[in-house]
Amino acid sequence: MHLKNLELIGFKSFADRTVLEFGEGITAIVGPNGCGKSNISDAIRWVLGEQSARLLRGSKMEDCIFSGTDARKPLNLAEVSLTFTDCEKTLGTEYHEITVTRRVFHTGEGQYFINKTPCRLKDIQRLFMDTGIGTNSYSLMEQGRIDLILRARPDDRREVFEEASGITKFKTDKREALRKLEQTENNLLRLADIIKEVKRQIISLQRQAGKAARYRTMFDELRRLDIFLSREKLQCIAGELQAMDTTLATLNVTIETLQQDIQRHEQQGETLRDGLSDIEREIAGQRQADMEMQALLERTRQEVENNRRRIRELEDLIQRDTRDIAGVTHELDNDRRALAQSQVRLKEVGTQLKTAEADLLTKSQKNAQHEQAMDQTKQDIQKMLDERLELDDRHAKLQNELHQMENEDRHIVSRRERCAAEQANLKLVLKNHDKRMGESVQTLKALTDAVTHADQDLQTLLADREHLAADSKDRENRRSENQSQAAALTAQIALLTKSLAEKDEFSESVKQVLNDPAALGVDRACVLGALADQITAEPDYAQALEAVLRMWLDAVVVTDVACARDLIQRLAAEAQGSICLLAASVPEVAPTSQSVGAVALVEHVTAAEAVRPLLRRLLSQVWVIDSLEALPPVIPPNAVYVTRQGALVRGNGACELYHGDARIRNPLAQRHQVAAFQETLSGLHAAADILTGELEAIALRQTAQDEAIQLSRVALEEKRQALARREGEQEMVVRQTNQVRDNLETVTYELHELEKQGSSPERKSAMIVEMDQARARRGEIKLMVETRNRDLTALEHDHKQMLNLLLAANVRAAQHRQAVEHLVSQHQPLSDRIAQAEATIRERTARVEEYRTAIEALKQSVTEAQQKIPDLEATLKIQAERLQAFQEKRERQQAEFKILDEQVKKRRVDIEAQRARKNELTVKCAEARMKHEHILERVTGDYRLTAEAIRAEPEPEWSEGVRPAAEAMESQVAELRAKIESMGPVNTGAIDEYKQLQERFDFLTQQQDDLVKSKQQLMDLIRKINQTTTEMFSKTFAQINANFQAMFQQLFGGGTAKLILTDEEDILECGIEVYARPPGKRLQSISLLSGGESTMTAVALLFSIYMVKPSPFCLLDELDAALDDSNIHRFVKVLKGFLNQSQFLVITHNRQTISAAGTLYGVTMEADKVSRIMSMRFKEHHHEEVPSQPAAEAPVAMAAPAADAIQPESVPLEESLETVAIEKPLTGDTSPDTTG
Repeated sequence: MHLKNLELIGFKSFADRTVLEFGEGITAIVGPNGCGKSNISDAIRWVLGEQSARLLRGSKMEDCIFSGTDARKPLNLAEVSLTFTDCEKTLGTEYHEITVTRRVFHTGEGQYFINKTPCRLKDIQRLFMDTGIGTNSYSLMEQGRIDLILRARPDDRREVFEEASGITKFKTDKREALRKLEQTENNLLRLADIIKEVKRQIISLQRQAGKAARYRTMFDELRRLDIFLSREKLQCIAGELQAMDTTLATLNVTIETLQQDIQRHEQQGETLRDGLSDIEREIAGQRQADMEMQALLERTRQEVENNRRRIRELEDLIQRDTRDIAGVTHELDNDRRALAQSQVRLKEVGTQLKTAEADLLTKSQKNAQHEQAMDQTKQDIQKMLDERLELDDRHAKLQNELHQMENEDRHIVSRRERCAAEQANLKLVLKNHDKRMGESVQTLKALTDAVTHADQDLQTLLADREHLAADSKDRENRRSENQSQAAALTAQIALLTKSLAEKDEFSESVKQVLNDPAALGVDRACVLGALADQITAEPDYAQALEAVLRMWLDAVVVTDVACARDLIQRLAAEAQGSICLLAASVPEVAPTSQSVGAVALVEHVTAAEAVRPLLRRLLSQVWVIDSLEALPPVIPPNAVYVTRQGALVRGNGACELYHGDARIRNPLAQRHQVAAFQETLSGLHAAADILTGELEAIALRQTAQDEAIQLSRVALEEKRQALARREGEQEMVVRQTNQVRDNLETVTYELHELEKQGSSPERKSAMIVEMDQARARRGEIKLMVETRNRDLTALEHDHKQMLNLLLAANVRAAQHRQAVEHLVSQHQPLSDRIAQAEATIRERTARVEEYRTAIEALKQSVTEAQQKIPDLEATLKIQAERLQAFQEKRERQQAEFKILDEQVKKRRVDIEAQRARKNELTVKCAEARMKHEHILERVTGDYRLTAEAIRAEPEPEWSEGVRPAAEAMESQVAELRAKIESMGPVNTGAIDEYKQLQERFDFLTQQQDDLVKSKQQLMDLIRKINQTTTEMFSKTFAQINANFQAMFQQLFGGGTAKLILTDEEDILECGIEVYARPPGKRLQSISLLSGGESTMTAVALLFSIYMVKPSPFCLLDELDAALDDSNIHRFVKVLKGFLNQSQFLVITHNRQTISAAGTLYGVTMEADKVSRIMSMRFKEHHHEEVPSQPAAEAPVAMAAPAADAIQPESVPLEESLETVAIEKPLTGDTSPDTTG
């Protein structure tokens, strides 16, 4: 498996979608400080599941989202995807490629995906478990954190070693098994308490049965007497209520007569009030007309003054623009002369620039040839140095292996002795634990037998509560359905009401006439309203009325024919839409004779008083029949017969059918639908109130049931705790016994493995011979390196002189180039000014012509306005005279209305006296009814009877056949109630409950046996995991320790290093100490190592782990920042040794590290502060390198590379990549790859 690519969208400084493709070998990522290189490292760590915002250099996860710059808006989310290929074997999946994706939004919400499928963070962590890939694994090495493994506590240092040994999944499984084991033990304790409580309940039920029988006898006697007394009281109260209802009916008739007198006087007053309203509207209309005429006169005078002032302003603007045109023309001539002189100078300087660039090209080619010869010499020297370093490493490795073999032999002998002693001690302890186990089992069996019957009472109460809950849920569902239907009807009523109010079914012409007739110059009193709003039919005749009048339902009713003609003329003049008008004052038509079985439709339709004559005229010839078979043989010409279903036959021979779907856009039908819906809605509300009362009664019963259940559970819990304490003691004995047995098996296995271990004498002899050969070859290489170094010194001296000549030619070319750029920069502003001046002249000339045209139009407007003023003043005087006449008429009608109002007040005083007497009698009647309802409610509630059942209840059988007095029966009822209450709670179902409790006890006992078996299986699994992980960790630790010693000597050129377990008796939990001593030093602690030594020691340890279990890729984030040149050389060599096992992604500033890479990614940040990627791939070209010379001795070179492979932002990225190419030849095109 290897890393294929990394995709970033909106992550930190990578605002745009960026993709980095990774191949085999080393990939270097370079760039200046602050350009976003380390954000790539953070992205990989983040997508693998890092949860610490601090480690990602933020305060919260939302800080990973691109927050915007001065030139870019912030984004709403960040997303990173990591793709791996060849995953079948390593990850154990069926997919060849696996893509892991993580997103975070500004809201803080996070998402994880595997191959675009949503998943949990736990799924990603488990996918990469034991592969070396993870947020805290050895595959991610960063500057400042690389030596964290050295500074960590010994216990914390184990995590990296466990990942390498492949036991992470086993430890996860063990934690899960321990969690399940704890849950099982808790369940066993709780189950023991339940069993104990069930047994106690069984014993208690035997006493409750007798108590229930006594309770039932007394309750039956109380029921017979109480029902008889209550029925007698109810009959007495019913007689009193009947007498009071008769008196109330007489008072209602008197009040109704007075109300009719008041209504008649109020109708007369309403007629006078309508007349006053008409006069008020006339007065308001006349005043409005006066105000409009006055405003028109004032606007005309103001218009004359405004136009005169505007004429003066335009004449001033003409003079200003004429002066501007003359000044701009003079400046235009000067700019044209300056532009011609600049063009001549530019041609001369261009010729000089071409000559200087040709000389620079010749010198650059000679310099490149000399550099190639120097590079070849350096490669020869580096190759010999690498061979010498390899010989040194091999010699140190062989020497360390000899020491390690001797130490291991001594250590194995010591461990064999300790294991044998521990084995004998554990066998003795196990024997003692087995004896205690036998005693504990006998004690627990005796306690379990004492708690065998306990739970049926509680289960019965729980079952009753479930039945009540089911009843409550059923009624709640019915009430919810009822409410849903009511809400739907309410919405329909609101929709229809809104449609009627907004007159959606009428045309625009009709709406204008109904809403604002004054805008058409018509008095509002002339318009009575839409015909559909004025009439209403009985429900059975609604569809018949709609069928007859459907062509008139959008018509508007007006007072008379004159008003209708006036409206038609005004609408026609304004080109309005269609409209139908009906005059209410046209004489009625005599109806035709009624047919047998027919009913006049007009008798079943109501209408406003003003339109009743019109309604009788429209429906005078309309008859309703039951069906078309009831039609008369001969139909008069003007007669119309209609059925209630909408079938219509006219006397002229026309037949029509008005179907239900035609009612959708009918305003009259909508009014009928609103009335029907409201009636249905009232029925739904009544049903909902009944269901609510039933739910409240059930809730009270549930409360009482819950209290009984709580009391039962408290008693049950007390008995469970006593048994749980005994079981806990037994569990402790079992756990100790199993632990001793596990330890004995582990010690026996370890003793067997130690007997197989030891070292070989033949191997030691061969290693000594190989060490002598390495020392001899090292001396030969030293002489060859000295010879080649002298040749390199001579070449570098010649190269320095050649670079000085190249620098001088480059300076001359730059001077000529600067002169050209200066002339070009002068040329453009002159051209811009010339174009701007020409445009200004054209604009000013056009504006002068526009001003002159506007002055002529304004003078004409002043003349017309002055001619209108005399006519407007005369009209205003006539309107004032009409207003005075209307005001005098209003005063006369107000006097008549005052007299009628005094008569109405006298009638209201009389009716209030009658209502006071009625209210007094109503209160007495209500008190009697409340008393009646209270008695009925108490009896029906106490004995679960209906009112009919109470009346049908037989009279009790009296002793000696004589009914006792009422007082004696009341006394006996009170005595029975007191006795029942003194008995306290009674379980009337004790016998059935006893059987249910016994069944539950058997079920719980079976569950307890199942949990004991599950617990034993979990303990066996944990023991097996401990044995397996001990073997795997021991083997891996030994390999890493050996690799660490060799790798440390290779990187430091000597010294010693090793790993030590803090407690070898507890391999699975002990910490790991690191010992390291560089050559020539005697340090007491690794904390005293320098920065470079700490980094190299950590690198040695991590690569030692890598040798045992390499991860698919390794990210090194500026790992080499603390290393000097010699250590960099060793680091790069070690890195190359692992290329066949893994990929390496290196974020670096060092030239030696960059030169070892096969692919180079440059990170740059331009003016918008957004990171971008430029890539370059190198051809495979094996050569030897020499250590970089100190800065003071380096020759002066025009293209000498800086510490970063990418130069600061002021240098283009393409030039920076050419600088890096000095260290390694390129293959083909070096243009930037815009993959990112």
